[in-house]
Amino acid sequence: MPAFYCIAIALCLAVQPCFAAEKAGLILASNTLRQGEITRVDNFGNLITNIHRRDLDTFLKSTRPIIEVGDLIIKKLSSVYADVEQGEILALINSSDWLEIAVHLGRASEYVGLKSEELLGTEVRVKKTKESF
Repeated sequence: MPAFYCIAIALCLAVQPCFAAEKAGLILASNTLRQGEITRVDNFGNLITNIHRRDLDTFLKSTRPIIEVGDLIIKKLSSVYADVEQGEILALINSSDWLEIAVHLGRASEYVGLKSEELLGTEVRVKKTKESF
């Protein structure tokens, strides 16, 4: 979809478009929500999104996120995989600065509740909580 269509859609929905330079797709933004999508599933089953660290930092400031994707709800942003127990789901910023949904020593792609062919393009929602870090 051409960028001007994405901007028109965002304006009709009364939200601001945020474009991540290296990923295709539109991130819809409001004061309480960032909405992106899964753009890639890596060889380890991690779900890579089009939500960039820069946008999350600006959006969250010092509040904790609630991240929703498929059947999953994640209530914090981890720094490393080892922040959670083996087999637990987590969200973190990967080495390329994109929001990633992962499972410590597991495959997040198997936890979402979707078929593998349905994963790409699946909506990812990041909301603010009232809690601070």
